[in-house]
Amino acid sequence: MRTKLAAAVALSLLTIGNIPFFATQARAERAAREPRGTITLFSAGITAGSGPEDIVTGPDGNLWFTQQETDEIGRINPRTGAITEYLVPTANAGPFGITVGPDGHLWFTELAANRIGRINPWTGTIAEFYVGISPGGKCQPSISTGAGPFGITAGPDGNLWFTEFCGDRIGRINPRTGTITEFSAGLSPGVSCRPGIAPGTFPSWITAGPDRNLWFTEFCENKIGRINPRTGIITEFSTGLSADSGPDGITTGPDGNIWFAQEIGNEIGRINPWTGTITEFSTGISPSAGPIKITSRPDGNLWFTEDSGPGLAQVNPRTGTITELPALASGTFPVGITAGPDGNIWFTEYYGNVIGRLTPTEGGYRESRPPWTSR
Repeated sequence: MRTKLAAAVALSLLTIGNIPFFATQARAERAAREPRGTITLFSAGITAGSGPEDIVTGPDGNLWFTQQETDEIGRINPRTGAITEYLVPTANAGPFGITVGPDGHLWFTELAANRIGRINPWTGTIAEFYVGISPGGKCQPSISTGAGPFGITAGPDGNLWFTEFCGDRIGRINPRTGTITEFSAGLSPGVSCRPGIAPGTFPSWITAGPDRNLWFTEFCENKIGRINPRTGIITEFSTGLSADSGPDGITTGPDGNIWFAQEIGNEIGRINPWTGTITEFSTGISPSAGPIKITSRPDGNLWFTEDSGPGLAQVNPRTGTITELPALASGTFPVGITAGPDGNIWFTEYYGNVIGRLTPTEGGYRESRPPWTSR
């Protein structure tokens, strides 16, 4: 499905979690100048061709990830590397985004099945919700015939909020009742990313901001959106964004700003949630690297994946300095990224079909595989 969806959306349209505290300034600046570390790849226990997509740290101390191609939710123990998989009940569901809910469960989107899923991290029991999600129709049938639930995050109001990529809406689900409500007032009519594709904003990933609003990217409309969870009012921001930049992954940074990846524009963007001012950073990013997802780490820096570049990179939120790691094999397509409970960076490789762990060090960089791991 990734060849059809084209990663976090870019190829499908054009060929068509947060840890808010600082390390010391000296340590962070030193890390920004020369990020290094050991990368370990885990594949034992992963179904072949599963397409690992998004990843998050669970309330049980494990990492949880979606497997878009095989309709599974995976769990990896950060201490042992042991992987366990759980099959989503609905066939051809296309599990995509995943987050931790206020109820202690993992919640995920089902891009192709037009549903929201919930998995109990202690029992592995999965429940699905779809009543209240309207039809979509703006995507190719090979991607989704429905609204295409995409990114998902926990809101400050105790609900889960998600984007409808193919429906041009923002959804809210109450974790206690499963009631789903949709919002679209304030979203632009959108544009057509290519001939034959219906005009739309194509909301992608979403995160909770320090201002108690939800912030999301509009991949096709090329804007950053904000929705007030109390009123449902949506406001869009575009001043300062490069044309056709393809805003994708988004997160709250340790500096209190909202940071996002620009997959097509090959930049990292920052928006001040209080003023709406947008600033872009590109120096240090390889040509056509394709920044795709971004996360914060306890060292006070942000880390992001590149779907076509070296693979992993760091940005210092105070200076905007970006440094890439010459890390991953070509064509593995790193996508999801999150800070783990062990202080390491964990990421997915969609085509590599592995879960990766970056252990930052100051002594050098090397890639290693445990004896039981193979690609």
